[in-house]
Amino acid sequence: MTIDLPNAWSPEEIEKGAQATSPDTSIYVAFEVQNLKNLENAIVEGVKFFAESGVKIDPKSQKKSEAKINGFDVVDLGWDGVDKDGPTKVSLSVIVLSETKVGMLSYWGSPAGETKYAAQLKAIANSIQPLGR
Repeated sequence: MTIDLPNAWSPEEIEKGAQATSPDTSIYVAFEVQNLKNLENAIVEGVKFFAESGVKIDPKSQKKSEAKINGFDVVDLGWDGVDKDGPTKVSLSVIVLSETKVGMLSYWGSPAGETKYAAQLKAIANSIQPLGR
């Protein structure tokens, strides 16, 4: 898989993908490919990642929708939450890549940062493609 992260966000590779932070540090974004066989496991792993990163989500605020990105089925989840800097918007997009692999695009950040970087966040999601396409 490939994903385009803005150079100004200082993208870097992580074990199973890439991560970046907006120039003003108001948004953190990560993309990882995971070997998971069902959507529920992917969601549990995503929520666990947020908790391990110091983000507390409000389960009652969950919004869920389905979409397609470059031909892949996607389940988008969003929550309100809190991190060390205060109120935050939290997003997890689970992209079904195959029967045994999913891409997990996650971000969190301030409500103002989410608004400010909405176009970049959408462009990041839309950039996800199979290698060589």
